[in-house]
Amino acid sequence: MSRTILAVLAIVLVGSNLRADVDYDSDIKPLFQEKCGACHGVLEQEGGLRLDAGSLIRGDESPNGLLDFDQPADSELIRRVATSDSEERMPPEGEGTPLSAQQIELLTQWIKLGAPSPPNEEIIESPSEHWAY
Repeated sequence: MSRTILAVLAIVLVGSNLRADVDYDSDIKPLFQEKCGACHGVLEQEGGLRLDAGSLIRGDESPNGLLDFDQPADSELIRRVATSDSEERMPPEGEGTPLSAQQIELLTQWIKLGAPSPPNEEIIESPSEHWAY
């Protein structure tokens, strides 16, 4: 078989394994908590980025350029978790294990769906925002 046919076949096979229903609460949020929470959560926001709530990931209040809804695979988020460049990859070496191909596809599918999350999702206030600080 030619390389082109093999590439198309691989895309079809991978695409057929994608779930049509990606659930934010059971699939996406736990993934962000496990892989990103230590550096991009309520207590710490490396690079000013919080990934502990859907509206923050989408950049609803403060656009962050993280997601590309027209070309989900080209999203900065996907680029950073999928790269083999250890200087660019998230999570960084020594900070956690890289995302699997299946996890990356799950995130890509979620972005393709518009990165939905519950509209009433609680955004926990950073302790540093407390009046005593």
